[in-house]
Amino acid sequence: MGRSYETVASIMKAIMGGTMPSGPWLSAESLGIEPWERTGLIRMREQLVNHEYDKGGDKCFDMGTTMVDDHGGCDEHVCGCIGGHVGLNHFDGSISKAAGYVDKHGPWGSDKEAPLSGLYYPRTHDGRSMLNNLHRVTTEQAAEAIENFLTVGAPGWMDILPSDIKHDDEDDDDEEAW
Repeated sequence: MGRSYETVASIMKAIMGGTMPSGPWLSAESLGIEPWERTGLIRMREQLVNHEYDKGGDKCFDMGTTMVDDHGGCDEHVCGCIGGHVGLNHFDGSISKAAGYVDKHGPWGSDKEAPLSGLYYPRTHDGRSMLNNLHRVTTEQAAEAIENFLTVGAPGWMDILPSDIKHDDEDDDDEEAW
């Protein structure tokens, strides 16, 4: 006999830390990602929507923060980006493993064309980097990009971000197409 909706909902609520994901989300297979990545993205989105990263403490969100230095509002040696949090959760807080996971999706990485690359490293429509402006991405914009990715398979950053974030004019070298 199958489980009732209420039982499944209560299990999901417990797993998600008290929140229920809205959806429907595409499957990990449909998205071309691992099941743990999908679960991590759903959790990250819910945490962003519930403003858990606005409360300070050990949770920080900053798309411009790397694992090795401070580019924005996060402490040194902490990753505040979407991929960083997904990686840190999966690799039990290991910064080196999470950094390797995020880096492989970057413009220099082995998986730079993987489905999550566009979510973790936003680009303009013509493929130019937005690296120098990522620290200005808000939690609401990140949650919307994750939701877009989970529902249609693409983050839709160019529809979400204001024009002054889309153009990376601080360093022309970063504007080259990946």
